[in-house]
Amino acid sequence: MERKKFGEFHHLLKQIRKDELKFKEYFRMSMKQFDQLLSIIKKDIEKKELNLRESITAEERLAVCLR
Repeated sequence: MERKKFGEFHHLLKQIRKDELKFKEYFRMSMKQFDQLLSIIKKDIEKKELNLRESITAEERLAVCLR
């Protein structure tokens, strides 16, 4: 829960998705390409939620990998 409130990814992605050019500069691909890639690999990279802590989302894992 703290990650969603204070984590850089959640704030950054909201801001960067508002500007296609900034998104492309940051991830080196368009939003459409990012979303397509995510849909292809999501099942392979997402983890189950644990009771102890919240898992990192597939979208966040992909973003970290691309950076």
